[in-house]
Amino acid sequence: MSNQASRASGTSRLEKADTIIKSWTNINGIYKSKRYMIENRWLKLRNDRKKTLLRDCWPGLPEKHRPDLDGPAVWRLKGQRKLALPWPPQSAPQTSHLLMPDFSEEDLVNNDVALLHLLETRASCHPGDFGRLDLKHIFNTRLREHFGENLKFHGAWSEQMKGTPLAYTGPPFQDEENLEEYGATCKLQDATQMRTLFDAGYVTSEEGKRVMNNQEKIYGFLERLCNKLTENQSKSAKSEAKQTVWRRTPNFDPEGPEETENLRLYLEDNSHLVAFSTPYNVDWEYISALCGFQLRRAQDGLRQIKEDPELFFMSLVDAREHTTEVILHYPTNLQHPWRNVENNPTAWALGFKVAFGNLAFSCDMWQSILTHTEKLREIIQQTGMEQKELARGSTEYRGHSLAILYLAAMYGRHFVRLLQRLKSEEKMRALYRVTVEIVDNKKVESVEHGPGRGTRKPTDEHERTTLALINALENMESRLVFGNWTIIDEMRNRIDRSSISDYTTDFLDELNDARLIFHFVMRAWDSERHHISMADIDDNVPFEKMFKKLNSLLAGQGSPLERVFSKIMASNDGGSERLVSLRRQFRHSKKAKQSKAEKANTIAAENNLKSFWEDMERVLNEANVLTDDVKAVLADVNPITSFRDSGTETTQTPARPQPAQAATAEFVPIPAAQAEDLVARRVPRTLIAMQDDARQRKVTVHMKESAPTDAPQPQIGREWPKIVLGPTDYETIQFLMGTSHEARPGEIAWDDIVRLMNAIGFNGPFRHPGSARSFEPSEDLRQNQVSTS
Repeated sequence: MSNQASRASGTSRLEKADTIIKSWTNINGIYKSKRYMIENRWLKLRNDRKKTLLRDCWPGLPEKHRPDLDGPAVWRLKGQRKLALPWPPQSAPQTSHLLMPDFSEEDLVNNDVALLHLLETRASCHPGDFGRLDLKHIFNTRLREHFGENLKFHGAWSEQMKGTPLAYTGPPFQDEENLEEYGATCKLQDATQMRTLFDAGYVTSEEGKRVMNNQEKIYGFLERLCNKLTENQSKSAKSEAKQTVWRRTPNFDPEGPEETENLRLYLEDNSHLVAFSTPYNVDWEYISALCGFQLRRAQDGLRQIKEDPELFFMSLVDAREHTTEVILHYPTNLQHPWRNVENNPTAWALGFKVAFGNLAFSCDMWQSILTHTEKLREIIQQTGMEQKELARGSTEYRGHSLAILYLAAMYGRHFVRLLQRLKSEEKMRALYRVTVEIVDNKKVESVEHGPGRGTRKPTDEHERTTLALINALENMESRLVFGNWTIIDEMRNRIDRSSISDYTTDFLDELNDARLIFHFVMRAWDSERHHISMADIDDNVPFEKMFKKLNSLLAGQGSPLERVFSKIMASNDGGSERLVSLRRQFRHSKKAKQSKAEKANTIAAENNLKSFWEDMERVLNEANVLTDDVKAVLADVNPITSFRDSGTETTQTPARPQPAQAATAEFVPIPAAQAEDLVARRVPRTLIAMQDDARQRKVTVHMKESAPTDAPQPQIGREWPKIVLGPTDYETIQFLMGTSHEARPGEIAWDDIVRLMNAIGFNGPFRHPGSARSFEPSEDLRQNQVSTS
């Protein structure tokens, strides 16, 4: 375990401890002995020393929110769950820097016991998991936020439960009448006693075993940490005289500027959790940088496929490898359309439509978001008003920000249609089968996972995780419950990038930038508690219509796209005309010294690419499927020419100069530059140039003229709804809240989850208790719930 925890790197000791614990297995027999070893080490310290150590652990919290350092339970490192916990709640990952300060190697000697205390506190809240946030914990937090603690217990009492042994797992509690110690047992008698005992901290024997197993893992880790601390302490004993070297004296002021700023930042980052907190200002400059990066990536992709034969061919191969056609397992004996793909112009035409269409769509979308962002920055700079005032009073400001919201949401829905990129990954495609149905004399393909010819079950954790996330994103009900962006964020964090291609990795990164932009803008609107409807948003997006027209272009035999590829792949070798491999037509070498064959192949590939784009641009312009931005990018690029004689027009070769044998030798000038040398090569666009172009664009957004109303006041004193659930629903909630570790995500049917949600009223319109905000699921903008990542 490294001791160099840097705040700038974003990693904390908590995460490192989490990584170490997850790599261990259960260590039997370690619990009691090691627990007392650590407790004794803690108890040897004087009480004032303990308080000093513990006070150093909460530098960013106001005094009233800190644990009671005079309470008896604080001084005992036992396996209790209900210790005095710091505020804010542990479900927020942004608070890790408040709860766990960064320790250097010198601080480790001084704050070792405080570190153990923090590890024990966090581990008892999330046994064995150390506060890791995933879908189950998000669902747990949202259920508790809306329905309180009533979801924790089901009201079903049966006689079979009588006599069930329970174990006490609460803090050590000493009373004059009875003494309850950790591990004390009793048996259930009736329903009233069951609720009382559960509230007091008793658990069933199965849950008690799970808690004990987790405690064994935790104390096994703490034992090794103690050994490491002891070793460091013995090494640093020489420098104890110089206290500034090994001991950090915190200058802590709970009302000082640093702690006040920490609290303000927390409230801003969690404005959707804290009622009526400081409104959040969107960092439009950061959004502009995100858009500029993705826009350059899309424009560079368009330039590369027009000027470089090798990159052009590889882009078609990537598109081919990430579409449903590569899933070879058909349920019937149909001949695969890409079986002989190398000399099949229809297949290559389809691959070009996919590769070019996705780049053109990304180029148009990021250009549009960048334009709206620059308009917003211009409005803020010209007016000098706060974003809060502009959002309430400026129709133009509202229009541009809501247009960005619509574009990001549209891209999220666009991603759902492109899930075949993940399904057709080399390690995932065997999990799926392609079902072909004839609907209205048209062949309709659907990619499904399940028992069938050629499919197999997932074999490792990566495949199970990816499969569960794809199923969650494809299912309408799960998208409604969790939200598109919550599942997409889990995809980016949980999918192992070493097992997917760069093509899919770049796509996930692009999608994550869209998620961030949506998250920022939506959180700002949510903190102001504005009501957003589709009537407020300008849904006139021209490039979306162009993209649909491009997708509807026919690529079958005899289509214009297919004819362009047939012309390139035609060959007269041997006197008979035939179609050859497209790979052969685009063999291109970048070596400085080439053989005659390599040089001939390179010249032919560049000539083929030049003639291909001449024909293809004519076809695309006739179909009117290109926007002005894409046309401008393509117009700036010319296919590269590695050699002088690679041009299609042959020019007369100038005379070679004679060797100078005398002073009267004739002087022959260097041949003049040819047309290819005089083409102005476009310098890669910088973000500043893109921002200047975006500010000069004329963009209009349509908005309602009515001024937005102020936020209504919250309802005070509303009680939690009383909910009674049955045993089956309790098992489902157990799985969703993470208390059942044996269940797999694929084993709970979404129908059961949705039925449970309907039973407790989660899918209908409801209001936040104690707040004026409401949530109403809709078809177009289902992202009113913001992910907490």
